[in-house]
Amino acid sequence: MSSSLHRIKVRKQHFIACQRSHARLKKYYQRLQQISRSLSHIDETRNQPFFLVFQALNTRMEKGITMSPNEIDTLQNNIEKFTQDIQGEITLLEAELLEEQEREVRASYHRSKNLKFVTDLLDNKLPDSQPSLDTALIHSLQNDAESTSDSLYQAPITLSPQTIAQFEQIEAMIIRLGILDNQQDLTPYQTQYQKILLLNDKAQRQLKADSLIFELATEIKQIQHLQNLRVQLAVTIAELESLEDEEAVMIAREAGNLVQQGSLAEITNHLASVNDAITRIEQRITAAERRNVVLAGLRELGYQINENEVNAWLTDGQVVISHPLTPDYGLELGAGGEESTRFQVRTVAFSEERDTTRDRDIDAIWCQQHHQLQENLAKAGAELTIDRALPPGSGKMKVREPHNVSRQQRVMNHRKKTKMHQK
Repeated sequence: MSSSLHRIKVRKQHFIACQRSHARLKKYYQRLQQISRSLSHIDETRNQPFFLVFQALNTRMEKGITMSPNEIDTLQNNIEKFTQDIQGEITLLEAELLEEQEREVRASYHRSKNLKFVTDLLDNKLPDSQPSLDTALIHSLQNDAESTSDSLYQAPITLSPQTIAQFEQIEAMIIRLGILDNQQDLTPYQTQYQKILLLNDKAQRQLKADSLIFELATEIKQIQHLQNLRVQLAVTIAELESLEDEEAVMIAREAGNLVQQGSLAEITNHLASVNDAITRIEQRITAAERRNVVLAGLRELGYQINENEVNAWLTDGQVVISHPLTPDYGLELGAGGEESTRFQVRTVAFSEERDTTRDRDIDAIWCQQHHQLQENLAKAGAELTIDRALPPGSGKMKVREPHNVSRQQRVMNHRKKTKMHQK
């Protein structure tokens, strides 16, 4: 064949994708452990199955790049499926933890409310001769960790069940807001709530309560959204770091500074930039690996390839290489860009003054070499296929200079221009 368009898949592009999935899994598993340890009761029988699967997947990952592309793809699918299971368990544990924290805060809240009521009552009603009863009752309330009774605290006016439910909802939402963000200033919401409690007009009280509930719900939703974005950013940074690239490390370090302290806008912007960096850097790494694998395979066939040829194809996207058995001919390699898995090969001549009857034979030789190249690449875990090709002798053969000659000529031309400029 005189010209052909090839598609190549290399083992490393499969492994990079698997490595990223594994980085995501590790980050979510860390999150699972963190939440589990925060619960008052750790259920080892619940955690053990996750631990065993996680360890098994880690063991498989240790084989790394030595696995076949199909084995790597299977491992990646297993990792991604298990990651979904982990995320589902995290959602359940987060709900349990939040409920547990709310229960503790609510109990403390009611104790303090009842304690204040009883203290005021005892100060006003009990005679001075009964201080021991006063102290004993207060001490009992302070140590009643499970007390959630509201019976000691009665509102000065009779409230409807709907209004009581609204007030309970407001209290619960303020508690939840404080748990979700312990830096949040709850004073504005508490002040609004106290004002609502003092309203005598039923319609006005219900309207204000509905408004506060909506305001609290909006704030809670925004905080939860921000927390989810923080987790996403941390996970995405872990993916970026798994690429083991100098640029990736720099971007990850910059974004990592914002995971805990960044605003919603900052987190959103950096999440997008980290994702873009992952795509760009992965394409660059994979493109370089594809070309290195092809050049290594051609070198095994006897083509003369040095560091200059490698750099030329990686940098310029095009290079001409030669074979010692056919010194008057060569191969022109072109690429479709870093995002493309395809590259073009065409046979070329190094001089117009040649025996053109040999052109067809050179095309046929490359056709045979191509089959050998496919076998060599398959041994290296790569897959080389032909998208389309022209048969031997199709059209006039293109004349090109060998890469090293072209480079020398460019250097000489540059020197001539420099001397002329100096004159």
